[in-house]
Amino acid sequence: MLYTSILISGFIIYLINKTNNNFISSFITGIFSICFYLLFYLPFNSSNEILIFSVLILDIIISEILRNYLINNKNLFKYDKYFIILIIISYIVFGYLTYNPPINNLFKDKTNNTYGLNIHEI
Repeated sequence: MLYTSILISGFIIYLINKTNNNFISSFITGIFSICFYLLFYLPFNSSNEILIFSVLILDIIISEILRNYLINNKNLFKYDKYFIILIIISYIVFGYLTYNPPINNLFKDKTNNTYGLNIHEI
């Protein structure tokens, strides 16, 4: 959810501002956002909705600050077309991990005690 929402908002910003750094900044911000969220979510590993929501809001705020920095840095990126390929590859990887996740606590559905949509029960 984080990754796609960041990419969609980056595309909307691109349509409004017509800046070339949006694809690259959205990709980098999306990957950063996932890593940041997992870094702060996994130690708590809690079912406390307020804590999870607070970490999510903090993640979005920090990711948007990072994206604004990347967009405003005009000389940082010159290869938008290659990052579009990386975005497509990342969705292929996400799709694969959705149906065939590794047997790891990160991918475990604690309500059903299963892994992924293919329902690997343990």
